[in-house]
Amino acid sequence: MGLSPLRATEAGYLYDVRRRTASPLTPPWKGRERAGISAMMDEVALHPLHVLNTLYVAPKAFGELGDAFRRSSHWRELAAGADDEGEALLLYWMAAECLCKARHDEEIGSKLLAACGFPTGKVAQSLDVALARRLSGLPTYRQWRRQLASLFDALRRARNQIVHAGYRHVELPNLFPGDQLALAMFVLPLTTRCLADMALESLNLRHRTITEMWQRYGTVMGPHGLEHHATWFIDRLEDPRPASLTWSGRQS
Repeated sequence: MGLSPLRATEAGYLYDVRRRTASPLTPPWKGRERAGISAMMDEVALHPLHVLNTLYVAPKAFGELGDAFRRSSHWRELAAGADDEGEALLLYWMAAECLCKARHDEEIGSKLLAACGFPTGKVAQSLDVALARRLSGLPTYRQWRRQLASLFDALRRARNQIVHAGYRHVELPNLFPGDQLALAMFVLPLTTRCLADMALESLNLRHRTITEMWQRYGTVMGPHGLEHHATWFIDRLEDPRPASLTWSGRQS
């Protein structure tokens, strides 16, 4: 909200805040004389926290994308509190689907890669050629893109195993070779966080659908841009601290 002096320069009405009355401004008037205070709401720029608050008190205020963000946040919160790896994996995957799927039968692997800063396919084709070249030139970028693509494929298969097994226990270590499970349970929460950041940025740009968000992928990757985001994600992956690649829950 901005407050500024109200100077009568055109015919109109003057609102008395204390008395809650409006009186006409009739010529002639003194154009340079301060006549009151005006309060103006900026209907274009929205503070991110304003969007976030509105999302929870007015569910339909931001259309399909706002509703998807709320549902994704719900699954993320449940996943963060889960003790079982299989349950957490399923919930995080559901959170990701909320912000990736424009169709019920859509595969989301390429969008998960894009959320991490590694766009491929149609998403990559929408980028400026120079930006795509700079991304490919980042140290270890190509290696991590291949590894993450394989990881998301494994996560999708594990998700399907968990869903189809029903009440039966699924041995997740058998579905992920080597230490891939630890990496998967580190990457998946981080990816859903990136998707949530994308959605908030998109909502601030007044996008209302999941399709709009992905069509404008290059503009919703935060204030520092896609190249900075990819570098940040690679730094998280190459963090030398062993604790960064461990699961805090317990197996059941």
